[in-house]
Amino acid sequence: VHLDAGFHNLASYVWHDMSTNQTFNATAAGTYYVEITDSVGCQKTDSMQLSLFVPPTLNLGNDTTVCSNTPVVLNAGNGPTGTIYQWNTSSATQVLVVTAAGSYTASVTTPGGCAAIDTIVVNHFPTPGVNLGPNFVACGTFTLDAGAGGTTYAWNTGAGSASITSSTAGTYSVTVTNSFGCVSTDNVSVTMGVVPTVNLGPNQVLCNNQTATLNAGNTGSTYLWSTGASTQTITVSTPGTYIVNVTNPQGCTSRDTINVDISSLLVNLGPNTNICDNGAYTLDAGNPGMIYAWSTGASTQTITTTAPGSFSVTVTDPLNCVASDVIILTQVPGVYAAIGSPATASVFFPVAFTDNSTGGPTTWQWLFGDGLSSTQQNPTHTYAALGLYTVTLIISDGFCRDTITTLVDVNNFVNVADGDFATAFDLYPNPSSGVFHLYLELIKRSDLEIAVMDMHGRSVYQEQVRKAQTYQGDIDLSSLSKGVYIMSLQAGDKKIFHKLVIQ
Repeated sequence: VHLDAGFHNLASYVWHDMSTNQTFNATAAGTYYVEITDSVGCQKTDSMQLSLFVPPTLNLGNDTTVCSNTPVVLNAGNGPTGTIYQWNTSSATQVLVVTAAGSYTASVTTPGGCAAIDTIVVNHFPTPGVNLGPNFVACGTFTLDAGAGGTTYAWNTGAGSASITSSTAGTYSVTVTNSFGCVSTDNVSVTMGVVPTVNLGPNQVLCNNQTATLNAGNTGSTYLWSTGASTQTITVSTPGTYIVNVTNPQGCTSRDTINVDISSLLVNLGPNTNICDNGAYTLDAGNPGMIYAWSTGASTQTITTTAPGSFSVTVTDPLNCVASDVIILTQVPGVYAAIGSPATASVFFPVAFTDNSTGGPTTWQWLFGDGLSSTQQNPTHTYAALGLYTVTLIISDGFCRDTITTLVDVNNFVNVADGDFATAFDLYPNPSSGVFHLYLELIKRSDLEIAVMDMHGRSVYQEQVRKAQTYQGDIDLSSLSKGVYIMSLQAGDKKIFHKLVIQ
């Protein structure tokens, strides 16, 4: 410490150690004094007590890196009583324990006002970060996974793998060490629950609009059906696959599945009805391809009967569902068809058909065999072509009906002699290649109609001559196919026919 007695002109100085300089360098604690004498002999003395304090020694050590779960103790030194400590964390203690990485600075001030400051940086190695999760109830085999952050694993089961599989209740712990040597430990308690037994029973088949109640059992559990229902039981009436998940109070879940088939088998023979004493009635059990058992002993889908009585049928489908029905048939008098008609007829000449039916029919339908028909009781019909025709008569009284057929052979022409039609007549050549020359002199002047038809009665040629007395010309049929054709000539009320052959 530099002590200065001040400048006094022509003064002299005497210090406690008898030194005579104006100033004195004190290097130790103690009492220091000086006597000053001026030029006229006046004197003055001054003294002081000097105390020396040692500055604090502060060393937080070198920067360090530790595992993130390791506390670091920082010590700012042991100063004399009254020493003040101040950290950048706002702590005012001599010792600071830190667990977070970062830069830490300590400031120390002794009671004499001496101060020191130091800083240390704490870095962290990563730790494995093991988390086995909360305690849980296992419903069977379970797996515990310590994660992939370690290089070594030590389970209390003795296993050294990252994960273990078990089905036993207990407390499981693991210690994981990573490549930095950092260690992490965790444990979990596992309780084994009971998996519910769910049994919806065998697959079912529902017959004839039946329903089925499906029961998942395990009262007190929670339920989730594939239908969206959440009850223990459900009632079903439609086909499909039904699934239920059952979770018991321990949280264990199980499921079951059942298939339900629905038979749509329905047998309806219709209402009781009458049958005609000369008719047959067909009963149809429907449902093609099933198994049939009739009261008559028949095993076909349909049966036909002419007798009255009670008829029943039982039908079995591939699902073994059974349905049946009964019908009662009552016999009533029928109608009986009969035809009165000639066995032969002429082309282009009306044929009279007579209804000789009995039983009181009220409707008639004639089918003449040439595509034409009539609903008269006693019709007439003209055939336009030669041939053998099947004539059918269908009669009905509104309930009963009957049918009969007969044959009519249309095999000739109703013709007048050429001499009665014309005084001169010539048709040649016949057969021909298709062109026929016709010459005639009518008995009297009249309108002449010339027509040619094929053997089916279809017109292939027509010509009209007004007020003709004679006719001479060619009938050109050369565009027609080879075969036999009929030519009709009509003058007034007289008509003749000739056969034409194209070859």
